[in-house]
Amino acid sequence: MPLADLIAEGNIALIRAAELYNPKFGTKFTTYASVWVKQRIHRAITKQARAVRIPVWRSQRLRKLSRLNDQLSAELGRTATHDELAERLGLTPEQMAELQGDRLEVVSLDAPANPGDPDGRALSETFQDENAEVPGLRLGKEELVEEIMACLHNLDDRELEILSLKHGFHPHGQLSFRELGRRLGVSHEWVRRIAELAVVKIRRAVDGQRGMPVAKRRRLRDKVLARLKRLAARMPAPAPA
Repeated sequence: MPLADLIAEGNIALIRAAELYNPKFGTKFTTYASVWVKQRIHRAITKQARAVRIPVWRSQRLRKLSRLNDQLSAELGRTATHDELAERLGLTPEQMAELQGDRLEVVSLDAPANPGDPDGRALSETFQDENAEVPGLRLGKEELVEEIMACLHNLDDRELEILSLKHGFHPHGQLSFRELGRRLGVSHEWVRRIAELAVVKIRRAVDGQRGMPVAKRRRLRDKVLARLKRLAARMPAPAPA
């Protein structure tokens, strides 16, 4: 904590001590106030010094555990085990494990993986999955797909079927214009022309996406997906190659 904040906490404790001090008990004000100041500063550090805040009473338990660990290790001439500490504190193994969990600290992913080598690789580089997708990019792709699917809402069934089969978001997969022409009994040029007209409609629909509420866009996407399923059920799946 900054020194100014510690001084401010001490001043608050001093004011509180002055409000509660009673000279009839024979205690000097400095002695009485020092207890308040120490307690206030300690509580402020406990609340703000950790990235993950824990209750003050649990922080006090950790300090007690740390002191006992040093004391018991000095007596035994070795590092005390968890079972020995639990026995001295009168805790069960489960309670001891919970107490040890409070000692975990948050470490930055930019910190060195090897503390002895500050110029070495960062911690994040030691377990980074090259195939993992950044959450922000994945979310952007999902939103883009959602917008595109909503733009298909204005296409008729034939246009939707041809475009979805051409670009691979049809339940039956992806087909070329020539394969589509054979399945539909028309020329591949006719299929290409229908696809081009559908793209023009989509470009116009993109302008209508601006300012559209997310809930409405998702409803349109769901309707398009339902239509694709209905069209797929009507058209037999292509034979495997």
